[in-house]
Amino acid sequence: MLKTATILLSALGVLLLCVFYGPHQRRYAAPPVVRDVARYVDIYHLWEQERVKGRILYLFDRRAFRSDRGTEATDDNYLDLAVKKGIVRHVFHIVPASAWAEVQKNLRGDARFSLTDGVFVLPMEEGRLYVTTIDRITAQPEKVLVVVNREVWSAGELAQISRLMGQGGLKRDLVVFRGDAAGNK
Repeated sequence: MLKTATILLSALGVLLLCVFYGPHQRRYAAPPVVRDVARYVDIYHLWEQERVKGRILYLFDRRAFRSDRGTEATDDNYLDLAVKKGIVRHVFHIVPASAWAEVQKNLRGDARFSLTDGVFVLPMEEGRLYVTTIDRITAQPEKVLVVVNREVWSAGELAQISRLMGQGGLKRDLVVFRGDAAGNK
């Protein structure tokens, strides 16, 4: 009897997790959106405006700007707040090849990160932060959010990112570009 009750409670727990965190809880932008923004905080406000939820983010940038300070979105905490509010559940932080050696050095010294197949992984509240380079990007079965900071990528790398999106390697419904395409801040 006790064994049966334990099995039933376990099954109920799994079912509840699926209900609250499963694919049907994800919200996508409709129709697809492509925007340019001046500030990082504008990205957060766009995600809220489009009512996206439970999403995977591909962040093409030099830094991830994680800060858990404050409850109002800022340029410094927009990403952390998006994770806490369930807008983003996993982050694939893609850094330029020119910065990879420095990023590797910094993350190897941080005990919170693990390293698997050249990808650094940090557990977050409800998901994971993956830090890697553009050549290690993996396709996702679902549409992803994409943020590209044009200021840190060369023209060739921006073309590579564009090809990834154009060839269907990144299914996406909301793409945000930040910074000057010429690389000027």
